[in-house]
Amino acid sequence: MTSLDTGLTDANVAVANLSNAGTGLVTQDATSHDILVANKVGGSHVNFAATGGTARELTGVAAGTTLT
Repeated sequence: MTSLDTGLTDANVAVANLSNAGTGLVTQDATSHDILVANKVGGSHVNFAATGGTARELTGVAAGTTLT
């Protein structure tokens, strides 16, 4: 029973963290409120493909204004 309680507690903490935008690949900066995607992991490409490699359309994106 103890391991079940621990598992439920861990699951509840994980859900609470996700609800607070504090964990996972998509988070939100508490100060700027910017949405951050995978900023704590490496990688130089982002793949949005659906199952089977089907392409997805990315909508609601403004033209960039920041020089990179």
